[in-house]
Amino acid sequence: MAVPRSADLTQFMSGVDPSEVGFSQGFVVSWNPDTGENVIKTRGATFNNVSVMDSSDIVTIRAGSIVGLLRWKNSYFVLGSIVAPGSDTVEARSAISFSTGITPGPLNQSQGTGTSSGYVESGNDVTFTTYSGRFLIMLTAQVDLSGARSAARFSYAAYADLDGANIAASDARAAMVLDPGAAMGIQQTVAYSNTHNVGGYAHITVKPAFKLTAGPAFAAAAIWTNRSVIVHPF
Repeated sequence: MAVPRSADLTQFMSGVDPSEVGFSQGFVVSWNPDTGENVIKTRGATFNNVSVMDSSDIVTIRAGSIVGLLRWKNSYFVLGSIVAPGSDTVEARSAISFSTGITPGPLNQSQGTGTSSGYVESGNDVTFTTYSGRFLIMLTAQVDLSGARSAARFSYAAYADLDGANIAASDARAAMVLDPGAAMGIQQTVAYSNTHNVGGYAHITVKPAFKLTAGPAFAAAAIWTNRSVIVHPF
């Protein structure tokens, strides 16, 4: 039967049986923050890979979380975490934003011919919480370097309250400036970025670290300014 556009369609609608819809709490047995795959217990039953209503919850829910569940007939949907105000979980969710440590003042380094300082931690730390274990680090700074064939590097060390999650400063994770031998030295703005996954929920402190290596024939000097460490947890 054709129905005019202006017709009242409510006559064709039936009410929802209250037994077909409901709300309950679930306990998260396991949760993969990368894929959203999960195991959840509720009312004595165990469900695998329950669908999530808000995809942003995938990176914040973890094993042990209590979640709200919407039931429609025989299907369940995760509505989100149920957390107490002021809890670590609320802190972690609010921490999913950029954190920045900026040190505008200079750092002066000098090294004798053919020597290296190793990495020296200096500047403002950045402390943050990662719920999923993943985070992005970005470094920026300005450096004035002198000394033929010398190299100045800007890296970072990360210290976590999760076993095996500490990250040491490294040449492989550093912004670098190389003086190829110019008589007047070199001035440059450097930048570097990298992502990490420490494997789970953690409180982490990132410390900027700097290294100066002199060339084989000349001493080296570096002046670092406007040093920034930017962290974005996922």
